[in-house]
Amino acid sequence: MLNEPKREHSGIGFESDPKLNNFRCLRSCKIIATVQVPTR
Repeated sequence: MLNEPKREHSGIGFESDPKLNNFRCLRSCKIIATVQVPTR
């Protein structure tokens, strides 16, 4: 599980760069985050 302000990522296994700037979940991925939806 990776916790950041306003985001939570969980899953089974992941790949990442050394600084955890870019990562990829390998299985059973789940992300909880707040997003903004633009109005029309």
